[in-house]
Amino acid sequence: MFTAPQVHQTGMNSYQVTHGDDKQLHAEFYDREVLDEAASREAGRPIHKNVPYILLIAAGNNTTKWDRPVNLNGDIGGHAPDPQRWPAAWEAYKNQTVQIPDGTSLLEWAPLPRSEAKDLKKIGIHTVEQLAGLPDSSLTWLGGMALRNKAKAWLLSATTPAAAMKLQADNDALRADVEMLKQQIQDLAALKSPDKTQTLKLNPKEIK
Repeated sequence: MFTAPQVHQTGMNSYQVTHGDDKQLHAEFYDREVLDEAASREAGRPIHKNVPYILLIAAGNNTTKWDRPVNLNGDIGGHAPDPQRWPAAWEAYKNQTVQIPDGTSLLEWAPLPRSEAKDLKKIGIHTVEQLAGLPDSSLTWLGGMALRNKAKAWLLSATTPAAAMKLQADNDALRADVEMLKQQIQDLAALKSPDKTQTLKLNPKEIK
């Protein structure tokens, strides 16, 4: 896909790395909502996190595209980090990037049509958690309060079973530890005490 990088000295102690065909690629950085499986299992509902991605399009060929997570550390093949390879596109991305909190994406929330979710994202509401936490003063659109209350109810119903299951699992683990400790105490007591079920056998000649 890419030619080997070339290093050019631009000063006494400064260098610039170029990649033969990078200029033949249109680079666009953007945020993609990616499901966080570990956080989703913990919360009992889908939790998404925003991951920076890069879309690369070959010049003059819109059918040749690469869409992948941003490479921030470079790679074994000698390629520099993506922000260094396409600095102008990276600066444009940083200047327009909005900090989006992790949570359940409105686009993935079944009770809300995607068209309405996109409208809410335009006014800075990206997750169900954000929607549920809106104050009354922010609910300036028709049906806003009802939608916020629906989000609150959904989060409560989605969180409660997960919390209950986690508590049950913790209790089961604690109960198992207690039973194991009891068994260990019984085993130690059995080693220290003689077996009372054994009968004492005496030689008849010893009986007086």
